[in-house]
Amino acid sequence: MKLTNTLVLSILFGLSILTTIPAQADETQECIMFLRIAEDAIKNRQNDVSIIDSFRGVDNMSNGLVDILDKKNGKDLNERAMNTIMTIDATARLIVEMAYEEPYGYSQQMKNRYIAEFTNNIYSACMKDKRQ
Repeated sequence: MKLTNTLVLSILFGLSILTTIPAQADETQECIMFLRIAEDAIKNRQNDVSIIDSFRGVDNMSNGLVDILDKKNGKDLNERAMNTIMTIDATARLIVEMAYEEPYGYSQQMKNRYIAEFTNNIYSACMKDKRQ
């Protein structure tokens, strides 16, 4: 991970913590969500899926969040909910960009290694941010 991406990711993790997770929720759930996004992104990278298709996946996720929150609230989303979705979307997009900056594995063993390293780094960065 490049330093600038790591810094921006840390800021976005911090913003999403402020806007997404209720106090009673398990604080690791948000990091698990970002881990899943990272896993999908790096697997796409390692399996020759175009970055455009990965961004489409982020669009689908964000639209799905809007639909879920709309149904839950039974009305238009409030400002806090929209800020939450925008923060998650921005973080997911950064994770996709970072995944596509990672090296490409030419053997399955190398692909597995890059996938594990990338997802571990994303999860670890998120959890470190939560401890601060």
